[in-house]
Amino acid sequence: RGILFRTSYAKLVAPETVPDGVEDLPDDDQEVDFAVLYFTTDDAWPGGAAGFLESSGDKNWLTGSEPKLAVAYPQRSQPFSKRGTLFKKSLLFPLTPLDANSPAKLNSSDELSGDGGASGSALFVQPAGAPHSYPAAILLAGQGRAVYRIIDQDVTRMIKDGEDAASGNDEVLDNNSSLVGFGGLGGFTTLAVQITPSQTLTAARWTVTPNVGSGYTNVMPGAKVAFNPNWESFTVSFSSVPGYAPPQPLFYLKEQVNAGATNTYSAVYQALSGYELWKVAESISSDSNDRDGDGKSALIEYAINGDPDSGSDSAPIRMAVAPLQNINAEFEVYVSSTADAIRYTVKAADTLADRVAGTNIDTLATFTKANGTNGYKRVTDNQPRTASSTRFAWLEITHDRSLSTGP
Repeated sequence: RGILFRTSYAKLVAPETVPDGVEDLPDDDQEVDFAVLYFTTDDAWPGGAAGFLESSGDKNWLTGSEPKLAVAYPQRSQPFSKRGTLFKKSLLFPLTPLDANSPAKLNSSDELSGDGGASGSALFVQPAGAPHSYPAAILLAGQGRAVYRIIDQDVTRMIKDGEDAASGNDEVLDNNSSLVGFGGLGGFTTLAVQITPSQTLTAARWTVTPNVGSGYTNVMPGAKVAFNPNWESFTVSFSSVPGYAPPQPLFYLKEQVNAGATNTYSAVYQALSGYELWKVAESISSDSNDRDGDGKSALIEYAINGDPDSGSDSAPIRMAVAPLQNINAEFEVYVSSTADAIRYTVKAADTLADRVAGTNIDTLATFTKANGTNGYKRVTDNQPRTASSTRFAWLEITHDRSLSTGP
């Protein structure tokens, strides 16, 4: 048997956080009442089950990839024999949040039209690994789309009130509800991602791609998704966010998942340095790109304030044009005061063989943009000229985001 509870909660229907409001909702408060349909026994409808799903800040059941069924009385052109019959429609896509609440109170779907006469009907969601579907949202209105309100703690309280009133227990409001949460589904195993820095990356999204079956896409930071025990492995990947380098995808095997618990993975978005933004502005995709053919890669061009389309840039390293003494060799290395997240390291060795083998190498100096204004910095060899018949010095330029102080 089905139970339909209805009460007036107009102030929560169209919160001020919805851009431009929801203009196609009726003005009459009685027409925008909350209502929810759910079953009190598991055998009431094949596929449906007793209870309902409450969305919270950890989980919006409407925006995930779980199967969704719109269940309602049809409003258009049904034969007399079908009138009063509940129909269902499978939705192919997650719903779109309409407000900035966490989770969004209002969510919409373009896959069906929310006629006013169908308001109060339910959207059922089948959690991954669960045998049944449960109501998770309530149809409000539409015109060309369907606008659903999530079942949250406010609606749960309303349902409790209705159940208590129906049982004649008007004053007891803390029992009888059939809320289904992660634990209520029998030791749910869930996945979550902790995204850093969380304060500035609300636009970041993550995706779970399993080796078999369907996973989850466009998952918001802080949300949880169910782990399917049929997966042998899965990959967690991350969306692009302007100004940040997305984390590398994470790969996990089934045996690495802690069953019956929330498995939280860490992902760090690193702020793009000035060099990476410069590459985008110059349409350069590779650090080794040498568009002007002058023998200097893109990374070198950036580090010496060069022009990737000109071959007349400064030399990265050279012999000192005016040595201060003749006992030790002296070099000059170009250091930029504006090139962000760049490390300049001057090294020397007695032979080319040592340089190739990485042995007997001396580090003479290290610079970053903090070392002053643009221009050449003098470096003195740490051994006298007489110590070796040959001496080779070179400059290593490294892009290191940990040095970044901003674009």
